[in-house]
Formats: sequence, structure tokens, C-alpha cells
Amino acid sequence: MRKIFLLFALILSLNFASAVLLSDVGNDVREIATGNLTSGNVTISIYDASAGGNLIYNQSFLNSIANGSWNVAIEPDLQFGKFYWKDIIINGDDLDFDGNERLKFQSSLGL
Repeated sequence: MRKIFLLFALILSLNFASAVLLSDVGNDVREIATGNLTSGNVTISIYDASAGGNLIYNQSFLNSIANGSWNVAIEPDLQFGKFYWKDIIINGDDLDFDGNERLKFQSSLGL
């Protein structure tokens, strides 16, 4: 019985040691000149500061935007309860949010 418990505990600990997949979603992405929904590429970067800071995660998703929307799975190595800043580039254009270069969010998942 003790061996079964130890095996179960080992399997459970390995499960918690794996990274967490998160979904990143965007919609209603339009071309400024025409107002049409766009298609193309999105690059997602995550930093540990609002300006400068260390790059925690960076991945480009080719042809991931269709009809103005994307839904991709990302696997950043984040620490629970810590604040991070996300930057998004769509088809080579770096987005700004209300005058801020990066979006602030708090990790509620991750290791």
C-alpha cells in the first residue's frame, strides 16, 4: 500500500511541475485604412516590467489571425501572483493600449 501511495504522490508532483498552457484570444482586429477584418500573424511577448525589463516569453504565430480573430495556446513560465506585461504585434505593427506599450496582468496560473 505504501508503494502505491508513493507512486501516486510522484505522479501527482510531476503533474504540478509541468508548465501550464494558457489561451490568448483577440478579436475584431481591423485594418486602419479600410476598416476590414484582417488576417495574418500575431506575436505575443511577456515581460516582467512595464518598460524595459526581462523578456519572459516570446512567440510568433504565423497565419493565426483569421477574420479578425485569433485563439492560440501559449506556455510561458510564470510565477503565481506576480505581475507581468504583455505586448502584442499584429502583422508587424506593435499595438499600444490607451497610451501604454504593454498590458498589465497578474498571473493566477503558472509555476
